[in-house]
Amino acid sequence: AWFAYSFSQMMTTGFLTIFGPMGVNAKVYISNIVIYASRISMALGQGTLILNGYHKGANNIEGIKKLSKQNLGIAVFFNMMLAIIIFILRRPLLSLFTSNKEIFAISTTILLLEILVDIFRVFNHILENSLNAVGDVKATFAISIFSGGCLNVLGAYIFGVVLRLGLNGIWIAFILDEGFKSILYYIRWKKEKWIN
Repeated sequence: AWFAYSFSQMMTTGFLTIFGPMGVNAKVYISNIVIYASRISMALGQGTLILNGYHKGANNIEGIKKLSKQNLGIAVFFNMMLAIIIFILRRPLLSLFTSNKEIFAISTTILLLEILVDIFRVFNHILENSLNAVGDVKATFAISIFSGGCLNVLGAYIFGVVLRLGLNGIWIAFILDEGFKSILYYIRWKKEKWIN
């Protein structure tokens, strides 16, 4: 999953070179700021993976369900709050990297879109790790590879390059990727095939 994410980030950044250094710089600056919004959900996801592994070993299905639901709620709250705070403080945060007014203007739309990305990302951090903990690794791997390749990379090319939406198009593809994975992980989790 990490390889698919890293590869898609490399490809989408490559697409932005078509529009010159401004798009690449904006993506790098914004990405360096928004990464902090998802640190709590990433940490909770790792913790969920470890603890649910223990619960699975003890055949404590209710413990798995309870922990995953609890951490999902906590992570949604913190990701959303941090993404909103970053949006509100976008100018002083970006001024740590640049004084370019065009990048400040671009960041308004991007950081609004990022709020959605961060909410969907929570489901990926918590539910993907929960599914991995209970042994449903093939499903999460397939979903991650398919979504990263088709929705993230292909979507970024279509929206960003073909439709010439630039950085906005790249972030639309991020929303599609994270949203698609979230829905599939949630459906997979609720069907409870992983219990057996």
